[in-house]
Amino acid sequence: MKIKTRGEWICIIIALIVLIMACLWCVDISVSAMLAGGVLSNGFLFRNPAQMYHIGLYGTILGSIMLAFICVHFIVDVKDGKV
Repeated sequence: MKIKTRGEWICIIIALIVLIMACLWCVDISVSAMLAGGVLSNGFLFRNPAQMYHIGLYGTILGSIMLAFICVHFIVDVKDGKV
């Protein structure tokens, strides 16, 4: 699948930003649960806060790397005169 329009790129970038914000929120509530000595629960599932902390951390790192790759893609395309 080749992404051709700017609208498609904007949708992907917004989705990555939402993913990064959700992962940072996961890190925030996980640290709060670890400091309080509790567990994470949404009412149905219970999770270890340390495990969710690392999932949020890895998601933030991967989302940031993907955004960096998109930036590099645009820099290279502008340099070649394609955009």
